[in-house]
This record gives sequence, C-alpha cells and structure tokens, in this order.
Amino acid sequence: PIFDFEMDSQEYFKLQENKLVISKVIDYERIDSTQFAFDIKAISHDSFSVAHLSIEIQNINDNSPIFDKGFYKAAVLESVKESEVILKVKAIDNDAIRNENDKFSGYSNIAYSLSGANSGLFAISKDGEIRLAKNQSLDREKLSMVHFQIIAEDSFGKPLTAKKSFVNVSIEVLDIND
Repeated sequence: PIFDFEMDSQEYFKLQENKLVISKVIDYERIDSTQFAFDIKAISHDSFSVAHLSIEIQNINDNSPIFDKGFYKAAVLESVKESEVILKVKAIDNDAIRNENDKFSGYSNIAYSLSGANSGLFAISKDGEIRLAKNQSLDREKLSMVHFQIIAEDSFGKPLTAKKSFVNVSIEVLDIND
C-alpha cells in the first residue's frame, strides 16, 4: 500500500493531503509557459513508482476591453459629410494570443457598436472611426449636443464568453450660416 507522495517543488502546484492542488493563481497572460511537466512519486514501504504529469493551462476570457480614454468629446460642423471621420476611438484587450486556439477564441478581437438615443446618427467602423451614418444629417438648430455610448466587445458573436466595456461620447454640433 502507498503511504506517501512526494514531488519536486513547483511554483503553481503542491501536494496537500495526498492531492495535487494549485498553490497560487495562474494567470495565462503572465506565465512564461502554458505547459507544466513534473513527477510525483508514490511511496510504499518497500518501493516507489513515479507518475509523469503534464499540465497545459488553457486561456479564458478574463479581460474586458479597455478604452484608451475615459470619455470622448468632439466638435463637428453641422455640414459634416458621411466620408469625414468625426472621432476615432480605441480599445485594447489584454487577453493573450499564444496559439491557434487563442486566435480562434477571439478573446482579444474587438468589435465596436453604438448605443443610446442619438447613436443612429452615426456609424462606427471596425477600426473605431466614427462618421455620420448613411442618409443622416446634423442640424445645430435642432440638436446642439449629441450624447451616446460606444461599446467595445471581445469574442463578438459568442455571448456566453464575451466581455464588454462602455464609454460615453459627447459631440458638439457647430453652426454654419444656413
């Protein structure tokens, strides 16, 4: 019968009451390698046997997109055209891409969308460029300040794992002599 187990010292794993447990938080984005290999020795009274363990850490979507600013503000002439970039936003996601599975997961791929009462006046590109939406126009006499939100979402199309961030936008509509 086995009466004890031994293993070499490991940074992230330890034996506790004859069970292999995680000894400290493993953050996929902060570890040097996602592969851990070590031996566990099972000791009986007159012999021992060794098990070779290999553990691979899998990535999870544990980071939300982060905008480069806490708030965006712009001013635009009411005569702005659809082709003109009004504002550019940027969000990053700190989820690591180490292999093909990470690329496929889309944890660090960001898609932008707009939300709010006035968001339909504008469109946002995949690069975060905000323009006047197709067939829309601005009129300072009707609306001098436009407020809406931008949503940055990773893992787009995978609602069970996607993480979102929001940022507020204010656009001042400047008058022209019309």
